[in-house]
Amino acid sequence: MGRKHISKNRRNMAAYEEEATEYSRKKKGKHSFGKPELRKTSAMPFGAQNRLSRLDVQPMSPGQEDLVESIKKNTVTLVSGCAGTGKSYLAAYQAVRALANGEIDTIVITRAMTTVGAPIGYLPGTEIEKLMPYIAPILEYLYEFLGKEEVGKLIKADIIRIIPVALLRGYTFKNAFILLDESQNLTPHEFKTILTRIGEGTKLVSLGDLDQSDIDKKGFISGLEDFSERLYKYTLKNPDADLDIDFVELTEEDIQRSEMVRQVLEVYNTDN
Repeated sequence: MGRKHISKNRRNMAAYEEEATEYSRKKKGKHSFGKPELRKTSAMPFGAQNRLSRLDVQPMSPGQEDLVESIKKNTVTLVSGCAGTGKSYLAAYQAVRALANGEIDTIVITRAMTTVGAPIGYLPGTEIEKLMPYIAPILEYLYEFLGKEEVGKLIKADIIRIIPVALLRGYTFKNAFILLDESQNLTPHEFKTILTRIGEGTKLVSLGDLDQSDIDKKGFISGLEDFSERLYKYTLKNPDADLDIDFVELTEEDIQRSEMVRQVLEVYNTDN
């Protein structure tokens, strides 16, 4: 699939570089994506709300700002980005912020149990317990935002729900925020199944990297790539369609994890 950025915040590369330069000159705190306005209707425990109220998470690049704006404006946001671009971190923050604001009742975390490389073998426990090692990165973000003990309380209260993709059929999620991780490793059928679980008042953020699909190596088509391609073709044929679905692509310019990650990916992406 060729890279086609069909975000409603479309930009050409020159404009992107100009904005990135401008961002580097600005001080943190200029944009209003930070501290949530906590409401009494929130299902979040007070301790978690108090901790979250002290955070001020900001988008640090034009691409990251596109992502945050897309999540706020759309029911479905598809994001593809390389390692270190902050896609999972920002999406997880938007999820807990929505919960704290009383905009949703539940956060749903799901992903396919696909490993990088060779299978890791049998994992003991229930289906949910088997999924826990795979969603550890998102859980770590939630621990940072809310505290590990408070996250445990929310999981026990079924406010944060962890559901394997294989068990999603039959669900209808209402007033929920779905974090779909590693979505490039889903088949088109699995991807469609998840998208059709969305009920009233629900948002879904699909997190993936189209350059790191492990199921491609097994002869399958990536569900994220398949749907992104269909979405692109649909918008070409129906330019006036007012879809509540957006695609945002993050690049090496958006990497915030470390300078070393950016350098490593630059080496890998350079044609030898």
